Amino acid sequence: MTDSVLSPQALANTYSPQGFESGWEAVDQYLLVVEYADRNPEATWTDAATTFGLPPNRVKRWYNGRKQTVVRQIETADALGWFDASWNSEIGRAFNLIIAGILSGGTLSQSFEVRITIDDDLDDATRNSIETAFEVLCGKTKLVSENDPQRATMIEPAEHNLLLGRALYVLGVPKGRKTEAEFTIPEHLSNHPECQREFVELYVALRGSVSEKGTIDIREERSQTYLQSLAVLIETVTGESAKVRENGVFLRKATAEALSGSVEWDVKK
Repeated sequence: MTDSVLSPQALANTYSPQGFESGWEAVDQYLLVVEYADRNPEATWTDAATTFGLPPNRVKRWYNGRKQTVVRQIETADALGWFDASWNSEIGRAFNLIIAGILSGGTLSQSFEVRITIDDDLDDATRNSIETAFEVLCGKTKLVSENDPQRATMIEPAEHNLLLGRALYVLGVPKGRKTEAEFTIPEHLSNHPECQREFVELYVALRGSVSEKGTIDIREERSQTYLQSLAVLIETVTGESAKVRENGVFLRKATAEALSGSVEWDVKK
């Protein structure tokens, strides 16, 4: 099994370009023609179309520098370093935190728009870690509804938002209302234990409600399968118990004390 965070094939197949069976088919054919053109600088677009049995107009557009959206976006993701990153890398760490943020306190819309809610009582270190994770993946960030007292403040990438959303979808984050989706904890957490603690720390920081007794209540309208997988992950990280309830997961004081309650980007857990 590869250690890379994201494959270009999987990301490309979130697109459905007209005239192709899949997004990756469009990318694969484009790369084939580009490689042919590089090896045969004297060849024309008709030569390339004939060689590969591709529609002439499609190859002509490529020779003229016109590309499908999926091709441009795969090139962008490659330039951002997403395909070369492992889960142990800075990019992998950033993906892990953003996934935790979306599942616990954010949204991935049906159109792949990414946002994470920043509550007023969230500590500065955790807030800065979310911002840094977005910056590592996409560059600049921006705040949404920061000055609207009727709405929660949310943070999102100022660039490549929808591309990031597609990547998160590939990595197991559902689109739309999470209460209506049947899903479980993302697969990478089982295959890469080094990601588990920060995922749990951020999840609990964004979603957990701390009582006067020091217990934590994580309220989630999710399937029992999801809640059970979340509880097991918390138990794996803390070595303490996590109890699944009808609408969430309950952490007793000992479990809560096994967590730091914060995420610091400069301190790799």
